[in-house]
Formats: sequence, structure tokens, C-alpha cells
Amino acid sequence: INELAEEFKDKDFPISVEINPHFTKAEDMIDQAKELSEIAENFVIKVPCNEQGLIAAKKLEEQHVRTNVTLVFTASQALQVGRIGAKFVSPFVGWQESTGVDCSEFMSNILRTINNFGFETEVIAAAIRIGVPQS
Repeated sequence: INELAEEFKDKDFPISVEINPHFTKAEDMIDQAKELSEIAENFVIKVPCNEQGLIAAKKLEEQHVRTNVTLVFTASQALQVGRIGAKFVSPFVGWQESTGVDCSEFMSNILRTINNFGFETEVIAAAIRIGVPQS
């Protein structure tokens, strides 16, 4: 991580850095997120979209640590991410596609939700997979 921070220290774009995915308590997520965010100014901390992750993301954003809430599978989850003021929300497109969900509609619903409520949260399509060619 330190090498990544050094290589991109003068770049004006965010780099998502994941906390330990096995953490189950917001306090542990927050502690590691703070450590990671201190390494580089452009690090954005990835946290899971579950109850403890949303608690952690809200507290981190209040402390000016930018977050990217991942593992988002529904517009209602994206709504909660916007409500807490996360910098980014990352809906998992590929996982939806593999279960037969219309991903255009999925993403449209999320974008509409974020925009209708006037949230400043930005949407990053995540877990995009290579599509299967159609005959």
C-alpha cells in the first residue's frame, strides 16, 4: 500500500483501498480506515454495505475520511449509502447480471434514487464481468 501511495501521491484522483473484509464491528473498520486514510490523501476507504459498514462509513465521513461503500445489490441499499453521505457507492453489476437481472435497469434505479434525493454520493459500477457473446 505504501508503494501505491508513493506512486500516485501527486495524482488528483481517488484510489479505493479496502479494509479487512473479515471485520464485523464498526469500531474495527473505523480504526483500520483511519490508518489507511493517513497513508495517502487520495485514498478512499472501501467498506461493506452491511449494518456495521454503514455505521463505520457514516462516522468516517463525519471525520472527513472519504468512503466507498461496496457490496451494493439493490437501490434501497444505495439509498442508505446516500443518506449517510458516503463519497461513493459501488453497485455490483456483474453479480446481478449473473443472476439474470437487467443491469441497465438496476443501474438506472440506483442513479435515479441517488439523484431524486439530491445526494452527492457518486456511483461507481463495480464487479463488471466480460459478457458472453450473443449469437
